[in-house]
Amino acid sequence: MAGFKFRNPVFEWPEKITAGTYVWIWNADKIPPHIGISRGQNYFSLTYRNCEIQKSVSGMVRKAKRAEIPLVLVAINEWEFTRDFTSVYRQYDTAKAGGPTCLDPIKELFGLQSTVNQLADLLTEIENREQLKQVFAVNLGTDFCAIPDYSIAEIMSRIELLHETKRTKSYPASR
Repeated sequence: MAGFKFRNPVFEWPEKITAGTYVWIWNADKIPPHIGISRGQNYFSLTYRNCEIQKSVSGMVRKAKRAEIPLVLVAINEWEFTRDFTSVYRQYDTAKAGGPTCLDPIKELFGLQSTVNQLADLLTEIENREQLKQVFAVNLGTDFCAIPDYSIAEIMSRIELLHETKRTKSYPASR
């Protein structure tokens, strides 16, 4: 189980969200949260439904604001990404129980495949390398300060539940 405590989160939207690199932690107060990443005006994420490639950051901000989704945005300093975000995400189809998860393409982008097993590991590694620039927490109470502890089994269980719900909606039982 791994959680992560944020130091001094700012409880507002970043002013220049399309001018940097951000790790997006959706439903940051839930177990497990979902993560994506943006660079400039493009947002990327691996979900149980599909692989989101080069979605509009402005559109994702509108979605979060409209639905009041608890969201943490982790601004990253100038990390030396060795691979293009689009080419990394094109390797994936959907998140699945057993893997890949939403974390897999992100840890590949950061070049941290062998040292990162969960979101807390990624955030710890970014912080240890002094590349965690600023943390923004939106649609969260001012007492929010940490990602909850959760296990890899809980991640896989959540992905399986989402796939099961998707199958049930796609194939309703006969009457």
